[in-house]
Amino acid sequence: MPVNILLLDDSKVARMAARRIIAEALPDAIVTDTGEIPRVFELVAETAFDLVLIDYNMPEENGLSLAERLRVAHPQLRMALLTANIQDSVVQRAHALGMIFLPKPLRPDAIRDAVK
Repeated sequence: MPVNILLLDDSKVARMAARRIIAEALPDAIVTDTGEIPRVFELVAETAFDLVLIDYNMPEENGLSLAERLRVAHPQLRMALLTANIQDSVVQRAHALGMIFLPKPLRPDAIRDAVK
């Protein structure tokens, strides 16, 4: 059964790069992507995603505060923070929210492990 992934990143180039890595790691994955935070809530309400990848640095709101709001609305949602910001405080907050931490650049082995 294919893995259903939602990817949120405000950079189209970053989304394209992540899609390439996901396709390499999980050839059967279905990837939906967006650069808009409000769209995430619409998509999550419409579709059962196996994993939501959230970029940390977004223009309107950081990925951790978005994850907090998503967690309230969808407590069982599996989420991963995708970021180049590897500060301990960011990693610890992601883990406290029940998120997987995926450093950028995304690696095939990391995305495979995240969906297990």
